[in-house]
Amino acid sequence: MNHTHEIRYALEADASIISELIYATSQLCCFTPEQACPDWYEASIQPAQICKLLGSAQMAWLVATSDKALVGVLAISDSSHVKYFFVHPAFQKLGVGRQLWQFGLDGGLLRNTVTVRSSLFAVAAYASLGFKAMEPPQVFKGMHYQTMEANLKYDIEQGQADKQSGRVGPLNIKGIQAEGRRQRSAKANG
Repeated sequence: MNHTHEIRYALEADASIISELIYATSQLCCFTPEQACPDWYEASIQPAQICKLLGSAQMAWLVATSDKALVGVLAISDSSHVKYFFVHPAFQKLGVGRQLWQFGLDGGLLRNTVTVRSSLFAVAAYASLGFKAMEPPQVFKGMHYQTMEANLKYDIEQGQADKQSGRVGPLNIKGIQAEGRRQRSAKANG
């Protein structure tokens, strides 16, 4: 299977498929019959609502496609908060989320410190990107979440220092940064 997917900025014409991707992925990964999707959340991700957010100057939207099908979405608010980050379950663990994240980093869409209210299902995925839990899990109107934060400036500076010192070649910086995030996450959680 091809592990390189096209990453691009979302268009208003993508609103319906983004809405469908968020809802379907949420249903499969975040909710259960015992803990159903709250009505207010379902209403907030309808195509008309997504279209409004796509037009917002405070939001940056990226999508990942595979064979022209939309398989992932990353929406960032005010360059500092992950609003939506979903990858279709059939494409999870194939690097789609990491490609979306890297595109956002490379494009300067993220500030030094980024927060997210992660679903409990996605905590490990965010931890692999360098996020750390900031408080115990919370519940808001039926939604269980974990507030997390990433300090991107530290990760970038560490990678640049490694490159300048000759400890790593230019193609290995991302691997070193990922390993550093894993080590810091293990120390924080251990």
